[in-house]
Amino acid sequence: IEFVPKEEEVVLVEEEAEEFEEPVEERPVLAEEKIEFVPKEEEVVLAKKEKFAEVTGPIEKKETKIYEERKEWDEYEQLEELELLRPAKKEEKTIKIKQPPSPLKVSEEKKKQFLLVPLLVLVLIAISGGIGWLLYFPKEKLKQGILQIEKGKTKEAEEIFQKWIGLLFIPNQKISFYHQYAEAYFSINKFDEASKKLYKAYDIDPKNQTIHKYILSWTLKRKGWNETKKQAQNILSASPESIPAYLFLAQALTKEGLIKNAITQLEDGALKVAPKDTQVISLLQKLYFADKEYRKLISLHRYTQDNLKIKPLNHQIVTDVAGYFVEKGELDIGKPVLEEILRFYPENINARYFLSLSMLKEGKKKEAFDELTLLLKENKNFAPAHNLLGKLFMDGKKYLEAMKSFSVAVENDLSFGEAYYNLGDVCYYHLNDYSTSIRSYENARKYGYNTPQLPYNLGISYYFKGNYEKAKIEFEKLPKDKTILFNKACVSTRLNRFDIAKREFLEVEMLCKTRLKEKISPKEEKELYIFLADVYNNLGIISELTGSIQASQDKYWDAINTAKLAGVQHKESYTNFINLLKGIRNSKNSFSDKLDKEYIVLSQKLQESDIETVAVETPKTH
Repeated sequence: IEFVPKEEEVVLVEEEAEEFEEPVEERPVLAEEKIEFVPKEEEVVLAKKEKFAEVTGPIEKKETKIYEERKEWDEYEQLEELELLRPAKKEEKTIKIKQPPSPLKVSEEKKKQFLLVPLLVLVLIAISGGIGWLLYFPKEKLKQGILQIEKGKTKEAEEIFQKWIGLLFIPNQKISFYHQYAEAYFSINKFDEASKKLYKAYDIDPKNQTIHKYILSWTLKRKGWNETKKQAQNILSASPESIPAYLFLAQALTKEGLIKNAITQLEDGALKVAPKDTQVISLLQKLYFADKEYRKLISLHRYTQDNLKIKPLNHQIVTDVAGYFVEKGELDIGKPVLEEILRFYPENINARYFLSLSMLKEGKKKEAFDELTLLLKENKNFAPAHNLLGKLFMDGKKYLEAMKSFSVAVENDLSFGEAYYNLGDVCYYHLNDYSTSIRSYENARKYGYNTPQLPYNLGISYYFKGNYEKAKIEFEKLPKDKTILFNKACVSTRLNRFDIAKREFLEVEMLCKTRLKEKISPKEEKELYIFLADVYNNLGIISELTGSIQASQDKYWDAINTAKLAGVQHKESYTNFINLLKGIRNSKNSFSDKLDKEYIVLSQKLQESDIETVAVETPKTH
């Protein structure tokens, strides 16, 4: 069944069908009669449905259908006599079928709901528009007032300000415009008006830290750090939790050179009030660095990383301090910090350099070499990496490669004192290039890289280049001991200052004999006898040059016998003695100037300590 008529249509069709039925005479049913056929209820319903379908057909076929219906009924009457029983007319039940509501039909209640939604939207738009007007229009008007101040029309600006400032309901907006007007007045040198505006904002909210910042900034511009310090102290007395006041006060104290006082203000005040304020932590790190409180700086860095979970603050400063600890050999402090910084800033080449240095100190030379090579591939002009690579080449006895690396380092950084010093060392100790060593040592000193070894090496370099005057000047800078006195005596001899030379050699002889009387090791005893033999040989040369032949023979003989005590033969003194016996006069060419390239200040331990102290005294950003 494709079409089910509505309930009203079903009733209408039944009424029309009854109009076309002819009345049937009802007769009483006799008791003796037997009802042999009773149609089932479903068949009756089906028949009715078919009849309904015929009746509800097109209008133009209605008369034809009525005629056919009458004809069928006549035939039915003719056959009635032959039938034993005509079925009794059974009362038919109307089938009621609920139809789904039409989608186009909307109830009145829903109509009201539909109308209410756009009304609400319009109301919201109107409210937001009003709020937008209140937030936007007064601000635009006040900005026009600022333009009037810049044009010098202060009266018009004040009228605009007084008219519109009251329409700003958000306190911070009011404060911001008070500050902007103050800045505008300040720009045209109207300092009194500017001050009034700032303090008017302060009256609105005396504890507002934004106002504190504005007032302190204005005071700094207008009156300098001294007045700013006083203003900050006044604000802190009224509002002890003002972070801007602490920051400005600390900076003012720093300007006066009172760094420790500034640190105290931040540690005891600002950091307790706001332990997670990044501005406070950042300034405190800088002050620690300036005051060389490197361990405190590292501790503060670790506190920040553990509690704030942010990128490291002042990562370049922290890198240099971590590198300082690596250079000192405290890898447990410096190396973890460097690795942490590289996780956040992989482009930090200083951190990569110091990490390579830590590998070298751990004995991981190959890893250090690979890291430096990669670093220089990406940053070929990075001087510290070339310098460290030169040290690796020196350690591997590749002196020419080391010289090249140190030269590239100083080419890329003309003030790199350490690289100049290392270049001087490789030329002085291993290549005998004294011209380059002199130039390099002088540049190292010029750019602040000084060690106790430097004047000695420079003096020896000058000596072997024949510049005896400068050699003596360098030796004079060193403490007197047997080595320095011996070198100075050699210089005096070369300068034909024989009296001075003789006196200096005699001082060396006395020092050596005094030391031999002490309890010393056999090795040191042997070295002292050989050293004393050189002294006697040179005294013989001086005596011979001054005409004292007998004195020179005695000194040569003393040199030969002293060397025998060390178990060696002193060839120079033996040759000079034979020549003297033969009547061959010796010259300064027979002079024993075995100047040691290595210089020990009191003890090797003291020398290493002094060099290390100078080398890492202050971390520097390369």
